[in-house]
Amino acid sequence: MQPMSAFTTDLQHSGIIARNLDETIAFYTRKLGFEVAGIFPKGKNRCAFLRYGHLTIETREGRRLP
Repeated sequence: MQPMSAFTTDLQHSGIIARNLDETIAFYTRKLGFEVAGIFPKGKNRCAFLRYGHLTIETREGRRLP
């Protein structure tokens, strides 16, 4: 079996559920240096894309997934 590094050199996109999207955005931007790439409606909730260099984090309001 080959290690993951044989197929990729970095992580580009990760998805996270947030209890409070505004607090999550504030944490990533103010504390970690991410930039807001966009905030979009997602059904009744919102979804935000946060970027730090080539890394993009998608975070959305909502409950845990089953």
